[in-house]
Amino acid sequence: MGFGGAELAVVPLDAERAKDAAATGAKAANLARAALAGLPVLPGFVLVRADRAPGAPADHPAAHGSLEQPPGRTRGP
Repeated sequence: MGFGGAELAVVPLDAERAKDAAATGAKAANLARAALAGLPVLPGFVLVRADRAPGAPADHPAAHGSLEQPPGRTRGP
């Protein structure tokens, strides 16, 4: 499962590799830097293409669940 057929990897925000904005995006990287600096940040993770985070768990159940729509909800306005 993934975006455009790419396999997704799960990178926790408290992982060192999450600080790399080129891999995780600026928002996740800034949250990761804040968490690793000891600032209060809610626990979380970012989904990235598996090739951008070598060694991160790929095809993890969290990747599937986070992309599913909650029951009774529809997409759109």
